Amino acid sequence: MKKIFVFFVFTLHLTLYTVHCSYAKDYYPYFFDAQSLTGGSGKIFNPSTKTAGYNCFALGIHFFQLSISHGFPYRGEWGLFFDLKEVTKEQFDLKKIYLHAKYQIAHRKEEYFDLALGWKEEYFYLVSEKFFPQFYRGELLIGLSLPKEDDKIRAYPFFAFSQNIKSQMFIFEYNSKKDVYALGWRFLLSPKIKLDLFLIDLQKIKDINNFVFGLTLSS
Repeated sequence: MKKIFVFFVFTLHLTLYTVHCSYAKDYYPYFFDAQSLTGGSGKIFNPSTKTAGYNCFALGIHFFQLSISHGFPYRGEWGLFFDLKEVTKEQFDLKKIYLHAKYQIAHRKEEYFDLALGWKEEYFYLVSEKFFPQFYRGELLIGLSLPKEDDKIRAYPFFAFSQNIKSQMFIFEYNSKKDVYALGWRFLLSPKIKLDLFLIDLQKIKDINNFVFGLTLSS
């Protein structure tokens, strides 16, 4: 598994190195409202600093997992997410529908740097994000999940590295709270429609369930 993963990363970066200068248009902002598997604009499992556009909606559908975000107020976002199978497992259970909210507390457009504070399920998180347009259009995301466990506030770090080339975004990330690694590929079908292909739980690849297909639709 490790050899396959190393080969995949090497091949991916060789491809990116070959074509990174060929983009003619900046598609990067179109990925801002992409949904994560666990709700809210973000990567795969980890939230990003980006939010849905002001007074706009973004809907994410990944198998039976649905998430919706509304951009309000300015630089803010709120919404909900749930797994349809879990909500309707025995009887309709409202407790299985989770809320999320996020606000960009720092947005330095000239420096391509953002900082955001969010609420997800039952805990807060803090996340920062830096885009490097001249370094193969890479982006580094670092954050902390801050859940309350045993009457104490715990801190679980997470990170993501992504690379944007034309209408595609490649993602590698780790979430220590879930102890999961993931790979992702996003492709713009249009500025409002993103196609997702995720490979989750890399250390426990068993079957087709490790592959997650999805769409993000935005207004």
